[in-house]
Amino acid sequence: MATWNPKANDIFLDAVELRDPADRRAFLDRLCGPDAELRALVESLLAAGDRPATFLDHPAVAPLASTGDLTSARTPVWWFNNPTSEDSAGAEPGTVIAGRYTLVERIGEGGMGEVWVADQTHPVSRKVAVKLIKAGMDSRAVLARFDAERQALALMDHPNIAKVLDGGLTDRGRPFFVMELVNGLALTEFCDRTRLPVRDRLGLFVQVCQAVQHAHQKGVIHRDLKPSNVLVTLYDGRPVPKVIDFGVAKATGGKLTDQTVSTAFGAVVGTLEYMAPEQAGFSALDVDTRADVYSLGVILYELLTGMRPYDSARIKRSALDEVLRMIREEEPPKPSARLSESTDTLPSVSAHRQTEPAKLRKLVRGELDWIVMKALEKERGRRYETANAFATDVQRYLADEPVQACPPSAGYRLRKFTRRNKAPVAAASVILLVLLGGIVGTTWGLVRAEQARQDEADRAAGERRATGEALAAAAAEKVAKEAERERGAETTAVLEFVENKILSAARPKDQVGGLGYDVKLAEALRSALPFVDKSFPGQPLIEARLRMTMGLSFWYLGDFKSAIEQNEKARALFARHRGLDHPDTLASMNNLAAAYADAGRPGEALRLHEETFRLKKAALGLGHRDTLVSMHNLAASYSAVGRADEAIKLHVEALRLMKDVLGPDNPDTLSCMSGLGESYFAAGRIPEAIQLHEETLRQRKAVLGSDHADTLASMTNLAASYIAAGRTQEGLQLLEETLRHQNAKLGPDHVDTLVSMCNLAESYRNVGRTKEAIELHAETLRRRKVALGPEHPGTLMSMHGLANSYIAAGRTQEALKLCEETVRLRKAKLGADHPDTLTSMSNLACCYHEARRTEDAIKLHGETLQLRKVALGPD
Repeated sequence: MATWNPKANDIFLDAVELRDPADRRAFLDRLCGPDAELRALVESLLAAGDRPATFLDHPAVAPLASTGDLTSARTPVWWFNNPTSEDSAGAEPGTVIAGRYTLVERIGEGGMGEVWVADQTHPVSRKVAVKLIKAGMDSRAVLARFDAERQALALMDHPNIAKVLDGGLTDRGRPFFVMELVNGLALTEFCDRTRLPVRDRLGLFVQVCQAVQHAHQKGVIHRDLKPSNVLVTLYDGRPVPKVIDFGVAKATGGKLTDQTVSTAFGAVVGTLEYMAPEQAGFSALDVDTRADVYSLGVILYELLTGMRPYDSARIKRSALDEVLRMIREEEPPKPSARLSESTDTLPSVSAHRQTEPAKLRKLVRGELDWIVMKALEKERGRRYETANAFATDVQRYLADEPVQACPPSAGYRLRKFTRRNKAPVAAASVILLVLLGGIVGTTWGLVRAEQARQDEADRAAGERRATGEALAAAAAEKVAKEAERERGAETTAVLEFVENKILSAARPKDQVGGLGYDVKLAEALRSALPFVDKSFPGQPLIEARLRMTMGLSFWYLGDFKSAIEQNEKARALFARHRGLDHPDTLASMNNLAAAYADAGRPGEALRLHEETFRLKKAALGLGHRDTLVSMHNLAASYSAVGRADEAIKLHVEALRLMKDVLGPDNPDTLSCMSGLGESYFAAGRIPEAIQLHEETLRQRKAVLGSDHADTLASMTNLAASYIAAGRTQEGLQLLEETLRHQNAKLGPDHVDTLVSMCNLAESYRNVGRTKEAIELHAETLRRRKVALGPEHPGTLMSMHGLANSYIAAGRTQEALKLCEETVRLRKAKLGADHPDTLTSMSNLACCYHEARRTEDAIKLHGETLQLRKVALGPD
């Protein structure tokens, strides 16, 4: 008589799949420990398990376990010493199973198992599905797995799971079990054929999640969830999804006809395109229910976009080890990004969802992106903890409630990368921080004095045609000299004011105007503001020039409120005394737009860029350099407010004109090319972004040199695009190379170097290198506090990134403390409705959730949502 030990049985069922003796020994060492008796029993089972067996001397159907724990439902493995020969003939139509199931048609077949449609004759007449082991495939391991699966399925009772009706042995001793036959279509096929809108698809998906949750509660992990294993049928005219084939890959092994991969070694189980990263290895013994959560995420991705996260063509042409590496290491694009880059198929995909391409992209962008990408996290600890939590978040979305999935935070998604573009500053180009809420519109330099003189000369040229060559020439010379004299006087006055009213603040405190040697520039600027109003009576242009200079200084310091105030005053003065279309007025408008953008007011920045472009186009014509620069700025501003199609269209036109007017290698042309790449990136069209950034980098290296600031900026942009495309290693190498160049050329404390350090730290975190991310973020934060001050937006960005790295490392309390401090400082510095403040508030709410402070999390999520609705609009 055989004996049964439940613990030995469970260990055996896992160990039997490890064929390498060393792997088996290590596994048994870990699971059996010092228990020699347990070890001996498992080894005896393993020794017997390699021989064929039948169930001739024992009932085939063991009593079902009454508990919902799969460990108690795993079939006892009984071994017999009198094996008999088995008829190897396979099943065929007309075969009668157990005297009451007549096989009709085979509908599924794998290496070891097959599924048939059958007619049940009694006690009721109906169509059913019969699963059975193929002849010749009945090793003890396969038999044990198959029967364990039958028992596990029999435990489940859920309206969205196909029911097990019966089980036993065929006349030839082959085990089988019977399930309800689901006459339906695969989930995605049903949704497309019936043109279900996104909301209806989400409703079906919630039911699927609830079914999977029920299975998990019964101790069953599916491990092969995919649309073809979720059939949708109509009951009373209502679509009902039914999850089928729970654990079939685990039970029967083999490679199924729909490309399911399974090995007898337990190495790779599941369908590649739906497989969780932890399944994509050759020793994935610790797969848990979160693997099913990942697969559900892939299904939702496909329901929304009509595509899977990883390119199917690439998977088909790649070797298995490369595909598994891709699944483990490469980040898939967000659903909205995948839609944007699929220009050929997007119209059809949208039509299947009864909407338009632009509306579908807008619908998916944001919360649905966040929900899907949370489920697809490489680190399973960052996914939804349960299928039910996943379903609940989708239900929150459907009810217009705040979702648990956090919005893209600084450093969490790749738009957080710093973008380099020409800033609105004479003779300088600087790194602008791309803060959350959209890519900030890039602006170009102040109009130089010689350009102003040329503009005046151009106007005089019109007079030349009317009054004669000599008179016009004299007028042009007079205008130029007058402009030069005025500019010289303005420059002198500004320099004197800077020296006497701003730099003098560094005098000792006991001297007039002195604030001490350790005075900060921001303090010096603010101390000088009262003098500006009264120092230049009757000299409005000097006051305007000075206010524009101070506005730029505040902008550099991250004091966007003060920058806006000074630039608004400068613009008003220039407009009143020089005219709306004068270069100085237009330059002040550019500066003001940049300040609005960084202050989280992209709509106001856009209106200024639209007005500037209109004025320049009317005054100078479309072919003038300044008009083209303004055209580029406007395109970038469209991108910042999410009007991706308009941004790309305008950028393409600006680039075409710049190539014709300025030449393909002109630095302004290359800046526009970089801007177009950024617009593609913002729209999620990553392949086109990569193409543009690669070309820009090549040309900038040739024209400007490898160490030029713009060249290094192109390297950063290209790295961001590589990572977004899943080419993580190439992206990291490029970021590391950029940082090496900047350390050597600019020094470790330069603002550009610190930006690259922050980018690299974020990238390390995104690929799971949390220890390196924490170290680099901490070092960047320390340096930024010294270089920029503790409240500068760049410093706060580093605090934000370090907090996220702590969260990724599971250091919740440290993250919580840093998140709270970041929210406090950003509210004080930027305002409660700034996009960066809202991002920090969302992340703090998520941190509260991780710390089990549920009420605080819900309260803060609600507060953040209301602020977003006010700041950004309800849609």
